[in-house]
Amino acid sequence: MIRLPARGKAPSFLSSSKVKATKKDIASKIKRGQSLAKSFPAHWLTKDVRGPLWKLHYGKCAYCERTREIKRESDVEHYRPKSAIMGHPGTGYWWLAYNWRNYLYACKPCNQGAKKTQFPLLSGGVRAKSPRDSLTAERPALLNPFDDYPERCLTYDWQHSNGALVKVLGLDDEGRGNRSIEILDLNRLTLMEERAEILDDLRIIAETMLRALACGNVGPINRMGEIIAKKTSRKATFSGFRRNFFRSYGLNQYLAVEP
Repeated sequence: MIRLPARGKAPSFLSSSKVKATKKDIASKIKRGQSLAKSFPAHWLTKDVRGPLWKLHYGKCAYCERTREIKRESDVEHYRPKSAIMGHPGTGYWWLAYNWRNYLYACKPCNQGAKKTQFPLLSGGVRAKSPRDSLTAERPALLNPFDDYPERCLTYDWQHSNGALVKVLGLDDEGRGNRSIEILDLNRLTLMEERAEILDDLRIIAETMLRALACGNVGPINRMGEIIAKKTSRKATFSGFRRNFFRSYGLNQYLAVEP
C-alpha cells in the first residue's frame, strides 16, 4: 500500500438528480427507522465513477497493489462501510454511500473476501453515527492511502523465506500497520508469492547500481537511477514493496518522487 495523489473533484454524476433522489430516499428511511436492506443502488459502478477512480489508482487495488482490469475482478470499495459495521449494532455510514471521498478501487479478495464490513477504531476513537458527527474523531485502524502514509506503517520481509515469499509487517507504534494487514489479509499466500516473483529483477537492479556507484560510473548510475525511479513509481505493481526493497540497499535517493 502506498500514498495516493489527491482525489480531485468528484465526478458530476454523484451530484445528479438520480443520486440525489437515492440519498433522499435513504435519509427518509433512516428518519422513519426502516431497514436499509436493498436501499443502495450501485451508482458507483457507472463508468462515470468507476472510470475516474480506476485511473486515480493507476489500475491497481488500493490495498494490495495488484493491477486489476477496470471491470474484471474489481470493486468500488467503501472505505467506511455503507450499510453495516462488523461487530457493531445499527447501521453503517449510510450518508457516505455516494461520497467520492469514501471510495477506493479494490480487488475482490481484499474487499469482499477479507475486509467485508470491518471498520475498527483505535483506542480513544469516537465512532460517527450520523452526518452530524465528526469523522476526524474516529481514529480508524485501517490505513487509507489517500489520507495516510502507509509506508510509515508497513515494512516487508523476504529474508526469512530465502526469497520464496515476501511478507508485509506492521511498523508503527499505534499498530495501524498490523491491524490493516489483518483486516485485508495482506499476507495471504498468493500475495506473498506474487511479491516474491519480482525479487530477482529488483535484486539485479540494486546490485548493478551498487557496482556502478562503487566505480563512480556516471552513465550507468544515471541509467540505473532512471530504472529504479520507474520501478518504484505509483504505477508499478507492489510499489510499496519495491520502494522498501531499494531502501534496504541504501538507494533511497533514487526512488520515484511523486506529489
